[in-house]
Amino acid sequence: MASGLGAQLQPDRADVFLSYSSADAQWVCTLKDTLQSRGIRVWMDQNEIRPGDLFAEALNQGIESCSCVLLVISPDAIRSQWVNVSAG
Repeated sequence: MASGLGAQLQPDRADVFLSYSSADAQWVCTLKDTLQSRGIRVWMDQNEIRPGDLFAEALNQGIESCSCVLLVISPDAIRSQWVNVSAG
């Protein structure tokens, strides 16, 4: 694995938690694919939260399981309650 973020990772942990507005989901999916193609493990809500999960609890667990949070800032993200929660 190349040096950088991916080289510092621990097993069973995602490297990056993606925090974004659902209005930006298409662009963020492209970002996720690009990061993963470079060996970075990504936690993204639409891939990790299952039906029946408590959304806020799942977000908190996702954040805690990742090495860092990548906050995708856009006008929609600034207005998003969930992005503000994950940004802490």
